[in-house]
Amino acid sequence: MSDTPRTNDQIGYDGSTMTLIRIEFAKQLERELNAARKRIKRLYREIELLRFYGNKDCTAMADEALAKEAKL
Repeated sequence: MSDTPRTNDQIGYDGSTMTLIRIEFAKQLERELNAARKRIKRLYREIELLRFYGNKDCTAMADEALAKEAKL
């Protein structure tokens, strides 16, 4: 199993790639990456606010949830 299945799908049967498909595909991947980076920044900010304003129990639950997420 490849860790880049979407990119692999863009490769032609003869091993070649079509330039137009590659450009549009790369643009879409970049848009998705930028959106994911923005979401990550927002989530880190939310964690900072939680740690600053949250109580001990709330922070402990957040740490537990993050630990579970890291295992995935």
